[in-house]
Amino acid sequence: MTVVYIDSLFLLNFIVDYLLLLATAKLAGEVICRPRLALGAAVGALYASAVFFPGMGFLTHPLCKLSAAIVMLLAGLGGSRRLLRVTTNLSASSLKAAMF
Repeated sequence: MTVVYIDSLFLLNFIVDYLLLLATAKLAGEVICRPRLALGAAVGALYASAVFFPGMGFLTHPLCKLSAAIVMLLAGLGGSRRLLRVTTNLSASSLKAAMF
């Protein structure tokens, strides 16, 4: 049986998600608001942690993953029109890639 420490999992995912959101904000030319980035990273870390709870296996479905990524992005970077357009295009591309 594999042991997963939830606090380590949360912290590692929080840091990685924060850095990914920060890089995304810089590449997209968005205004960087560090508390919002932390909120988005917390959403992503909570999702990653919730996958390991008993009865939460449905969270591994590709549509759940895609939804979590969109919620994390919107929480971390807000809902500007340019970001929503990029998110929609990336979501469509990711969904196509997941199908094939």
